[in-house]
Amino acid sequence: MRDSFPIVNRPTGDDERMRPYHAIVCSICGNEATLSAHSTCIPASSVAAKFRKLGWLVRAVGKHVCPNCQVSDRNHNPNPQEGVMAPPLSLKDRLEQPKAQPAKEPAKAERSIAAKSAIPLLYMALDEGYDRAGQDYKPGYSDERIAKETGLAVEFVRARRESDFGPIRDPKAVALIGGLNDLGGLAIEFRALSARVESKLNELRALALKN
Repeated sequence: MRDSFPIVNRPTGDDERMRPYHAIVCSICGNEATLSAHSTCIPASSVAAKFRKLGWLVRAVGKHVCPNCQVSDRNHNPNPQEGVMAPPLSLKDRLEQPKAQPAKEPAKAERSIAAKSAIPLLYMALDEGYDRAGQDYKPGYSDERIAKETGLAVEFVRARRESDFGPIRDPKAVALIGGLNDLGGLAIEFRALSARVESKLNELRALALKN
């Protein structure tokens, strides 16, 4: 009876990890049920008992009947056409059938393709419009302009620019740095002027000593 309940591997849980299960297939409709196979040493009679508790009619290999088909058989459907069922698939055929994949929503798929095609345009615009040395956009460029031209969200453009190119310096900080640079230039000029004044004073002192 062991072959009546072959062990098959099925993905389970969030991680879809493959785990072993005892399988039983209905000989009428092809419906399948499984029981976790914690051990391959479980007697076939114990597996059969568990399937019987689930409502299955356990018979010889290939002749099992599921609970739904047992109910249909007892009800004796008066319309003969409605009782006709397709030949059941074998367990091997059912296991080899490809797992159905959820269809992508057309709108999401189209948005995904459009976003991927816009990424190269984004990097081309950033390379052309962003000044890495000055850490600022060149005149006429901004996150908003690039987002509008590429069709991407402003937040996405800003995130890519900050991570792959650089930040935008605060205008107040830029003005402060410029003021400090101006003060530094004035200090240099002041030191040069002081040196010239000191030189003239030394010349006057020398003349005064001669006289």
